[in-house]
Amino acid sequence: MSDVSVTLFSDPLSVAAYRNRPTQSRLRHAFDDVDRRYRCLVSIPTPIGGEDAAAGDRERFENTGEMPVDSALTADGLPSSWPACEAVAAAREAGGSAAAFDLARAIADRTFAGGDPPATPEDVGALATSSVGVDAERVADAVGGRRATAAVGRDLERARRTVSLLPAVDVRGTPGTEPLRPRSCLDGPGTGTRSESAFDTDSSTEEGTDLDAGGGDSDTDGGGTDSPDDAPSRTEAAVFAAPVYRIDGPAGTTIVDGAAGFPALREAIRTHDPDLGDTGERTETHSRNVMQQYGTDALNAESFSPEDHGERALDVLGTLRTAFTPEIAACLDVTAETCRIALHRLKREGSVKRETTGAWTRVPEE
Repeated sequence: MSDVSVTLFSDPLSVAAYRNRPTQSRLRHAFDDVDRRYRCLVSIPTPIGGEDAAAGDRERFENTGEMPVDSALTADGLPSSWPACEAVAAAREAGGSAAAFDLARAIADRTFAGGDPPATPEDVGALATSSVGVDAERVADAVGGRRATAAVGRDLERARRTVSLLPAVDVRGTPGTEPLRPRSCLDGPGTGTRSESAFDTDSSTEEGTDLDAGGGDSDTDGGGTDSPDDAPSRTEAAVFAAPVYRIDGPAGTTIVDGAAGFPALREAIRTHDPDLGDTGERTETHSRNVMQQYGTDALNAESFSPEDHGERALDVLGTLRTAFTPEIAACLDVTAETCRIALHRLKREGSVKRETTGAWTRVPEE
């Protein structure tokens, strides 16, 4: 593992994060040698109504780009993301950073592509078991509890402290921010109260342990001299609008707006270590690029290229476990049509299958 860490400030129910997930998936596939951390933002502190939602809210949860969205979501709207974020914090304690990412992905898939957001702690607990392998009862019991709520509060405080660093660090793109106050009801959504201890990064909960500390998911946002812990406390009452990446490494701290895309993230990471990650540049890829430079359209260049898109797609699914066509296409750096052709060929061969959400996954070898 390298000494570069990438922290994603996001939310399982954030439409913008779901829309930009091809970038997140490509980052995970290309840079599997960096330390990744997931921090919750509670993008939806109160539910967004369905057909009765205001025009701005409706636009928010309908605009998923190329990522699939179920029509039922438009009618039913989105619940508050507090329970989902608390479940992700619980999964992080039980299974580490990878479990947090996987559960956030599973919640988003069921919500947007399946049109069925988890409605109860038991629902999200069952999802944690099926998608991450974390004990369902443990996650269900954590949702709404003081420790999980405090853990999400600490994530929000890290986001706030990082926002306060924006004038002093390297920033790529234009990271959005939102006021912290509407989401600071840390004793539960909508209570209008605030637990100061939940914002204390170094404090423990009543049980004597930090929910974030388990599973190897360190809370130390190391790297660089401009650590959030060195920032003036509570100088900025704002947090990021998901998704935003914080990269820490030998060169200091870099903040990247998720909407800036994969090239901006790749460049930022390699500012800290130019040898990190898979460049994706192979002899076969080079031949495709040459054909395009001489006027061949992208689809034909990909078709004539000696690249084995099917094998590469299997490699992507080996990393991501499940992924939608836009995510796999982004990882392969090919058109969606070339990706679909490769995936359906693999499906006929029995190498991949589609889940109920429409996501692709590998078929286990017998």
